[in-house]
Amino acid sequence: MRFSILGLGSSLSEFREDESITIGVNDIFRHFRTEYLVVLDRAERFKGDRLHRIAMSNPKRLFSSLESWRDNTLAKSFTLLKFDAPRGAMSNLQDPFLRDVPEVVSCPHSISSPFVACCVAYYLGAKEIKLFGCDYFNH
Repeated sequence: MRFSILGLGSSLSEFREDESITIGVNDIFRHFRTEYLVVLDRAERFKGDRLHRIAMSNPKRLFSSLESWRDNTLAKSFTLLKFDAPRGAMSNLQDPFLRDVPEVVSCPHSISSPFVACCVAYYLGAKEIKLFGCDYFNH
């Protein structure tokens, strides 16, 4: 299975929609509609219309380490990321259709949304992961 992780950096312009499963971060919906969304920051960190865009996004599932996002979006379903996985040990969901995804998933700790999105892709059974917009020039 092929996944595309969509961040908000300048290399996002190189992304072309294809058959890959998409996981976006934060307010990616202003550029592309993704199937899944990862948000790690608190809502107050998003200024202007960024918070509104996240709240109005409608992904199949939203993944966040913050319980507060559960009720703050139109996401069809929510999975809480629990940053407690020991190094090298990750939950493996292996269900690309997310039929039986638990409400809480162990994940390695990170403040990088694209990294966590990669972990989610891995959990879902990714064999190939491509990154777009994950440039880290200003981080």
